[in-house]
Amino acid sequence: MCRKTIVIFACMLVLGSGIAQDSADTTTIKSLERRAQILSEKGNWKDAISVYDRIIAREAPESLDYIKAMRAKAECLRKIGKPEEALGLYTKMLDTLTTTTPPALRREKYYPAQSNKAKYTLSLELANLYTEQGDLESAEKELKRAGEFLKSAISDERLEPQESARFQLELNKYNEKLGEFYLKQGKLKEAINHYEEALRDVENVLNSDVINILPPESEKQKLYSKYDALREIQYPLKLAEMYEQIGERKKARRLYKEVRRAADRALTINEKYKNTLPEFHKELQSIFDRVQAKLNEMEIYGD
Repeated sequence: MCRKTIVIFACMLVLGSGIAQDSADTTTIKSLERRAQILSEKGNWKDAISVYDRIIAREAPESLDYIKAMRAKAECLRKIGKPEEALGLYTKMLDTLTTTTPPALRREKYYPAQSNKAKYTLSLELANLYTEQGDLESAEKELKRAGEFLKSAISDERLEPQESARFQLELNKYNEKLGEFYLKQGKLKEAINHYEEALRDVENVLNSDVINILPPESEKQKLYSKYDALREIQYPLKLAEMYEQIGERKKARRLYKEVRRAADRALTINEKYKNTLPEFHKELQSIFDRVQAKLNEMEIYGD
């Protein structure tokens, strides 16, 4: 065998070894992820954390596997009553994603929108942790930062219609979440602002092609009913109750009347929620009765 042939053969062995090693590494990571997932499903949180630690030790901080393992580990830490450590992991993950973008995300079709969506999701989870810890000031700051990430994702002009539609639905969930956050603290004016934003989001969804362009076809009527119920009954009712609490009884009375009319129509004319939202349909009569009682009370007191 000539020297040139030997060199070529040696190079092939080296390259082949490298490829095999890469494949083995990938398989090992997937195997570790599966093992940790099984342990988590069985409630063996501490053992799962040990496996996630092995992944974290092997992966570079900007790797997607590293971020996924950190997030899963943080969730395990919450389960075993170590929220402070979970907070530290979420903070580290967000810092990493803010300063560097994992190559896998850079290759995404909708980069940087998907990168901003990942930061939005982590930011919401961090806000939830702060809320659980009673640190409402930090939770509020994190919720607002999450909103900035989401708005940055939505503003990406390269998004295709389906992906843009999903982000529009997420914006509605975000404003509702922020409204609920302020409502639980008794900050009614701030809560009203965000529920009104959520109501406008629903109007935008129903007055556009957002639902029509989202698959699957079988879910479209249910999705339409869900947002129709939010627009016609659920959000107006919540807003009426809050307006009444802050003393704006005329606005409250107007909204109560709108809710009564919508509930009555849904019950007696077309029963439009009966097949698509059966659980909500069951609540309609009690909603109607409650609103009617509230309006009767307002009449008695001359509102």
